[in-house]
Amino acid sequence: MVNNKILFFTYANEYLHKYIPLQREMSGNTEKAYADALSLFRRYALEVHNLGVDKLAFDHLDFDFMTGFMLWLKSPRNDNKGVSATTCNLRISAIRSYVKYAMGKDIGLAAIWLSLKGIPPVRTEKKAKEIFSENALNVLFRQPAKNTRLGLRDITLMVLMYDSACRVSEILNLKINDVRLSDPHPQIFVFGKGRKERCLPLMDRTVTYLKKYISVFHDSPESGTQFLFYTVIKGSPGPLSQDCVAKIIKKHAYAAKSSCLEIPKKIHSHLFRRTRATHLYQHGHDIYTIARFLGHEQIETTKEYLTPSMEQLRHALERSYVENNSETIPTPVGYEERRAKLCGIR
Repeated sequence: MVNNKILFFTYANEYLHKYIPLQREMSGNTEKAYADALSLFRRYALEVHNLGVDKLAFDHLDFDFMTGFMLWLKSPRNDNKGVSATTCNLRISAIRSYVKYAMGKDIGLAAIWLSLKGIPPVRTEKKAKEIFSENALNVLFRQPAKNTRLGLRDITLMVLMYDSACRVSEILNLKINDVRLSDPHPQIFVFGKGRKERCLPLMDRTVTYLKKYISVFHDSPESGTQFLFYTVIKGSPGPLSQDCVAKIIKKHAYAAKSSCLEIPKKIHSHLFRRTRATHLYQHGHDIYTIARFLGHEQIETTKEYLTPSMEQLRHALERSYVENNSETIPTPVGYEERRAKLCGIR
């Protein structure tokens, strides 16, 4: 007998705090994102349908209920201006993932999970992704006062983010022991999504900044297990926050805009990662090497990062134009005679 009357949040605590972090070994950010999605779903059920935690059941999740949730997410509310189509799709995906987990506990929920799979995603606009031009990047790197303590930190942080193309979370999780500057080939060891480790080489400029930064900020021989970029709270060092990194980047980007119009309008840490990938592509590196550098498992993900330069597009068009005009199409044997016969002549 199908049992769809089971309360929706029955497995939520186990799903969020055991399955995601322990069985799937997903990051804390992923756990938070899924918890946010379920929390918003609870608010929607309560505010719109008057169904609290002790009333909302799996059998309430029909097509109208879920499309209503999508509209609720996109609509402005008192404390929210509404989410984007992309965010809306991510929330729905999180709900679908939870229901799939619940189905593993109760096979009677299979029909509900299949119905959720049939809900089409919200259409999103495909906008061109902004990146830093090489000129804009150079202007940005000139902004921090490198002769000051914080200026040295800021330039080291930004240069490393670009050079390594790491996610901001990967940069902030780096420990001193993860940075190998004395090796024949300087490198860093990064723990990325899914707890996957990858080794990334460092360029000479980055090595120079890192050596100076470490000598200023990590002068203790016991600092090997400390975070590379840190902040001191109540006398104890802790990792620099992503909000702090965002403020650092925006501060210098706004200063750079006064002398460089090529600075993108929307400034965020992921621009460095996307820019580095695109620059590698524009300089002739193949997509498989770039995918491995970025830590992507799927080539399709890497393709979303890459934008050909105008020079690449022009070269491709010119090469195609020359090749097309250099081709000589041979006339088929007997073509002229057949055409004449069709015209009634010989």
